[in-house]
Amino acid sequence: RMDAPGTVRAAVSTMDPYYNTQLGLQIASPLYIGLRQTAEISSLRSRALDLFPGVDLKLRLHEEGPVVPEISIGLQSAFGVRRMTGEYLALSKRWNDFDFTGGMGWGRLGSAQHLPNPLNVLGGHFRKSRVPDGGLPNGVDDWFTGSTVGLFGGIEYFPPFFDKLSVKADWGADGYTAEKQSFDYHAPQPWSVCLS
Repeated sequence: RMDAPGTVRAAVSTMDPYYNTQLGLQIASPLYIGLRQTAEISSLRSRALDLFPGVDLKLRLHEEGPVVPEISIGLQSAFGVRRMTGEYLALSKRWNDFDFTGGMGWGRLGSAQHLPNPLNVLGGHFRKSRVPDGGLPNGVDDWFTGSTVGLFGGIEYFPPFFDKLSVKADWGADGYTAEKQSFDYHAPQPWSVCLS
């Protein structure tokens, strides 16, 4: 979902082995830009082992209507270090007190490898193999490439008796490929449930 134009968001999060900070701006109604810094750390008291900066972009292609969902594309670390990069296509639709989102991801956001990349039929750029890690920066030549994609989805429920509370459940498509290849990493479950 998009914020009102001019909205600034700041976020801090952690999930082993990363600590993330992000500052984003809703530039216009259909365009969000964020600056991301991810640090690989063994403990919040430790010095970062590696830093992964990046620029995130999200563009709404179609506003939600009575029948048609909102359609957006996004790029995580569109210009950043490959370990954190990924692209997605998301469809979102509200129905009464529920908000549904589903879509497909490429790169890190699709590394669970559920399906062949549907964009491969469009030509050579999309068939290009994708390196999930390394010191090289991500760029336009890497966007929406790879032989496979991952599917993700989520549901948010807004209880009518709580004005500002919602319950969320998500299923992600991040297979943590780079972490598994780099060190002994036990990936978390692909689902999450939370209160917002």
